[in-house]
Amino acid sequence: MESDFSESDVPSPDELALFTGEPGTAPEAEDETTEEDETAEEDEASAEDEATEEDDLSEDFAHVFQGSLPAEERTGTLNFGTVFGDENGGADEETDASGESDHEGRAEPVERRGDSVPASEKLEMSAGDLPSDPSEKAGDAPDDSPSFPSRPDDSFLWVTEQPTDHSSAVSVDRLGESRAKNANAFLLRGRGEKPYKLLTRIRSHSDMSVYLKPVFWRRTEGGRSPVGDHVDGEWTQDEREVFGALQGQASSINQRVNNFIDTGGEEGGGVELRVLRFMAIRNHEFTPQRTVENADGFVYPKLSPLLERESQSGGGELSQVLRSLEDRRLLSGEFVLRQHACRNCSSAFLNFEEMCPHCGSANIDTDDLVHHFRCAFTGALDEYKEEEGKLVCPKCDRALKQIGVDYDKPSVVHTCSRCSEQFQDPEVQSTCYRCEHTNPPNRQVERQIKEYKVTALGEETAMYGLSDSLLSILERESRVLDYATFQLIVESEAARIERYERSTSSLLLVRVTGLKDLRMELGDRSQEVIEEIATAFDNTLRSSDYLSSRDESLYMFLLTETDQSGARRAGERLENNIESVLSQNLQRPPKLDIAVQPVYADVHLDDLSEQFLDRHPGEPAVADER
Repeated sequence: MESDFSESDVPSPDELALFTGEPGTAPEAEDETTEEDETAEEDEASAEDEATEEDDLSEDFAHVFQGSLPAEERTGTLNFGTVFGDENGGADEETDASGESDHEGRAEPVERRGDSVPASEKLEMSAGDLPSDPSEKAGDAPDDSPSFPSRPDDSFLWVTEQPTDHSSAVSVDRLGESRAKNANAFLLRGRGEKPYKLLTRIRSHSDMSVYLKPVFWRRTEGGRSPVGDHVDGEWTQDEREVFGALQGQASSINQRVNNFIDTGGEEGGGVELRVLRFMAIRNHEFTPQRTVENADGFVYPKLSPLLERESQSGGGELSQVLRSLEDRRLLSGEFVLRQHACRNCSSAFLNFEEMCPHCGSANIDTDDLVHHFRCAFTGALDEYKEEEGKLVCPKCDRALKQIGVDYDKPSVVHTCSRCSEQFQDPEVQSTCYRCEHTNPPNRQVERQIKEYKVTALGEETAMYGLSDSLLSILERESRVLDYATFQLIVESEAARIERYERSTSSLLLVRVTGLKDLRMELGDRSQEVIEEIATAFDNTLRSSDYLSSRDESLYMFLLTETDQSGARRAGERLENNIESVLSQNLQRPPKLDIAVQPVYADVHLDDLSEQFLDRHPGEPAVADER
């Protein structure tokens, strides 16, 4: 490559000595003090000029050595920090023992060298090793530096923002490669928003083996990041004893992930299936936490990064997804708190104000109302005089002795500072901090915040997809009622029977076990068999009957105007139809447990279901008949 400099541009030995002191060694910092430094203002101006000149000299010096000197003369010890008066060699951030900077997003594995280090021990830097950017000083290594802290396990990979060829790291843009997919966990480091953004990139990946993978965070002492609420675990430099626990946690998660992948669960499926699948893999309750970081006022740890966001702001979409999954009985929710939110923007941050009902001003004063028993005078506290530490009634001039004896304070009175009107019932308004819309509290949105866990049906759906489960097929093709509605119908039927005493109805409980084995044995053909089972269910129903389910394996029929013997015949017919379908396809068909229960007043479906499920398979769970 042709140089941009001519021979006349090559510095003379004297000029080189100005920068290097002597060949092969770093020069000592020169004293730049001038006569103009006698005053404070001139000293400040001089310092700024010197800084600008040093930057220019740094750039020129690098270009001279890279473009003009012969290759054999390009080797020498260059310490830009010393040349420019920085005894740390330009490394202005303190590094820890692992080589990672305490500053967010910066790692500094390079060794510091000052003027006192002998020339023989200094690192030699060739022209090819010089920074391509003159502003990139020694010691200012980027966060994706080749030097990474110790890992809990060699099968865990650091995830970096920038491309890297290091064996212990992978770029966030290359998570689809086999090396990343085969890793047992991903590792993050740093503080602030950066590791959280990397986590959202991982969780929004399209591949199940990537977005379901365990992720751990190396937290620096005193370092804070929103990612801490959403990773599967964390550790610090001094907490290496937790490495074993992290390995065990990763192994448990990966085992469940592999089970999902081995069953051939469908990729994609939208954000609902992504959230459901993640919750099923983690297999615990997800409890909301209060926060001021988003407009919802709460956050679900570990779930928020699944919604392809790169910040914590906004969580309304996740709330809608969770409510939708609960409505489909894939999740069960437990009440945590009741919340009021803005009807305009759904923000939970509202300011409630008491206002004057006459002029709408919030500038009101509040005082106690005092009722004097003896003369029946009632007035604001400031209307009473005070003499010798006692209140004196303005009507009868008698001193009030003791509250509850000769006077009380039954209420308060408000006085508007704008219009001077007095009133006891102020008007209450709520104003949103986010969009500034004002509405009465009863006009704002009221919602329940719940903690969620995956149901048995949710487990099945997470593994096989949103449309492949037996219950989902029944809901599509039969009159399957949600459990709450079914309970109301049973209670209504029980009340009708008790009142008229002319008829009887029965409950038929059916438990199907072994559907997972069916899927494993038949693979793709299992869908056809499940559809035939659904057809057998549908053929058992008459137009006056009702069907519901508490989960994927327990089904309940309400057979109206049917006694117990008729219900048993219906159960036997259903069992024969299903067994004929399964015996043609399986060596060991799923087992059916059937029980019959008469409908009576005060029947409790939950108790009846629990009794049925607790019984030994095949033993009917019939409660005491009335």
